[in-house]
Amino acid sequence: MQCKRSNKLHVIKPEEWLIRLRKIKDKQLRIKIACIVWWDFVTKKHSEEWKPIHDLVGQFKPAHYLLPFEAVERALVGVGYSVLVARIRSRYEPSSPVTVRKGQPEE
Repeated sequence: MQCKRSNKLHVIKPEEWLIRLRKIKDKQLRIKIACIVWWDFVTKKHSEEWKPIHDLVGQFKPAHYLLPFEAVERALVGVGYSVLVARIRSRYEPSSPVTVRKGQPEE
């Protein structure tokens, strides 16, 4: 499943993503949203600027899959996703840091 993400989100710098993520009060939800942002916008060869978000992604646990779709959707809209893309991404789970994108070899 793929969804078209707005090009405006691709120009957001890592430090701005971190500011947006820090506004999410619930730590478990912040980790889940960091995973989705990571999946959507970071390549395997990421710069050091992404390290704080990578550290959040490293805290992912399977229990994060159980967060309510509605809370995930609201948080995604809060960090800048469109309502439509937030709805799709809140219900689709490539956010696990162990998932490999199609077409990318596992290392």
